[in-house]
Amino acid sequence: MRKGESRPPSPALPLHDANIRHGPRHHSPSTTFGLTPAHLGSRLSKDDQAGIAERSRTGKLQTNKALERARANTMFDSKDAACVEITNIIEVDTRALGQETELLKSMQAVLKKSQTKELQDQINAEIVKVQQIDKRLEKTILSLKNDEAVKCGLY
Repeated sequence: MRKGESRPPSPALPLHDANIRHGPRHHSPSTTFGLTPAHLGSRLSKDDQAGIAERSRTGKLQTNKALERARANTMFDSKDAACVEITNIIEVDTRALGQETELLKSMQAVLKKSQTKELQDQINAEIVKVQQIDKRLEKTILSLKNDEAVKCGLY
């Protein structure tokens, strides 16, 4: 590679992973409370967004799906969502965050009891992953609550 040339993204990493490493390349001009919309990480397809909205309306949202999206950093973008959809998604994302918080506590308890460095290193690596998921969920919940306040007239 010559000096000054940029390296293409690694073919082993999907495009959204490149965004995770380098962050979003644009910012929304109107972010209330300093929050950025959840969609600035990786974006879900329109079909995925519509599927989540439909499951929200029909009461079929699942915490495991919210956690999968948090792991992949592809959180729901509420800009086209109805008030009730946002409210239901907040509820499920909050339950998912609670589950992950409990998991984190359990992992930290196991870490304290572990006796080998190899096991401690493995547990620490998993703890870091769970903390990242928790941060993504927290950020998304805050953004969704802001959108809910605006769309549902909760000011």
